[in-house]
Amino acid sequence: MNHIILFILLVSFSAVATKQCSQECVEQAGDSVMIIGSWEELKKHHGKYHVCDDGYIAEGYSEVVSILLADNWLDLDVGKWSPNFKQFVVKHIDETWGISNYQKAYVNAKTQCSTELNDICLAIMSLPKGSFNQQP
Repeated sequence: MNHIILFILLVSFSAVATKQCSQECVEQAGDSVMIIGSWEELKKHHGKYHVCDDGYIAEGYSEVVSILLADNWLDLDVGKWSPNFKQFVVKHIDETWGISNYQKAYVNAKTQCSTELNDICLAIMSLPKGSFNQQP
């Protein structure tokens, strides 16, 4: 009897804990992820499609984060970010970045880091420097 109750609880918990990303959601997220051009657009996209943060969509998020941290550093307004969104950004600071975005973001993190950006700066500066996508 206890095993049955435990099984039901585990199934119920996993159904609640892992929201499904429908095929329609995957298509919409995939079609729109690479046209994100600002932190505000990324926050909106994340709010709508965060359940689809996997596979090629996750790679798209990493590319967008690398571009924004390289080219839109001055627009960072972490004080208005939820802890969940900040964690999402840090998660997408990874080795899939192109080398040029990494280099720009690294300089930004090294020279323009503030206390509220510390998590982001540490994540950028902790990346293994020899493991980036070498495409221009």
